[in-house]
Formats: sequence, structure tokens, C-alpha cells
Amino acid sequence: MTLILVAAAGGRPNVIAAAMAAAASARGARVNLGAIQEPDVDPADFAETISALSGAFELVIVFFEPEVSQVQYVYSICEAAEDADLDLVLHLACSPSTEDAVHAVDELREIGIEPSGLVLDQAPTDDAKYKEARSFLAAAAGVPVVGALPAGAEAMQPEDFARAAVGWFDEDETYDD
Repeated sequence: MTLILVAAAGGRPNVIAAAMAAAASARGARVNLGAIQEPDVDPADFAETISALSGAFELVIVFFEPEVSQVQYVYSICEAAEDADLDLVLHLACSPSTEDAVHAVDELREIGIEPSGLVLDQAPTDDAKYKEARSFLAAAAGVPVVGALPAGAEAMQPEDFARAAVGWFDEDETYDD
């Protein structure tokens, strides 16, 4: 089982996590989606709870509400997950502001965490601008962009959102058991 944590870096982690879950489910993965909404979630208890899900799911996606995406708290959750031998992936939900993403990546690196990937929220819908935004963000932050949600994705009907989400993320076979 893989645990994907989605922390805020200017983007909306809830929308990005929902799209990740929809995309993974459409690709055939058994997925559980959750949120950390309060900073009083004990990291060790969190890791134990996630470990207990390993038989039922291939992928657990948990997003941090922006209010609890502080670097030290994200670090404590990541450390607890690693202590529990969970296969951990940390993605950052990025706004179109490259500055927000670079700042978040730098803060995480200062405390020893290397994000696995960035997901661009509110990406341009024009194909050329979309490719340029992804490329620029990856180069500026030094972290690969693993997906991008188009502007207005959150307004889509649920069925359309789920169907389109597959195309918003790069396929990664490492999440397969």
C-alpha cells in the first residue's frame, strides 16, 4: 500500500486529492481518501490507523487542510509514516504562483523532506501555456510536476470530474502492488 500525503503550497489540496483518488480508482486501484483537518491528530496514531488499512486498499490519499499544512506538522506526520514503514509519497498542491511552490519546497528541504512531486492547481487550459506552466514550475522548484488540474475543474459535474481526472496525472506504476 502507498500513502500519498497532499500538503498545501498555494493550491487546494482537497480538490487535488479528490482528483488523485478519482484517477487512481479509474485506473483500477482500491483507494481511500481522507483529510487531516485539525493539528491535534497524533502522528503515531495516524500512522497506526493508516497501517491498519493496508489490507483493504492499494492507495490511501490524505490531504492536509491548508490550516494544518505547516511544515513542522507535515514533517511529524511524514516521520511517523516512515517509522511505521509505510510507502510514503508527499505531493504539494501548487497554485499558479511559482513563488508559493518554491517557498514550500525550500521550507520542506530545510527540515530534511524532499517532496515527491508537485500538482498544479488551476492550470491554464491552453495547451501551449499548460506545457509551459508545468515545465517552468518543475524547473523553478526542482521537483517534478506529476499532475495539473485545469482551471474550473472543481465546477465540473462529479461524473465528468472523475472521468477527466485520469488525464490530469502522469501514470505511475510504482503505486501498484
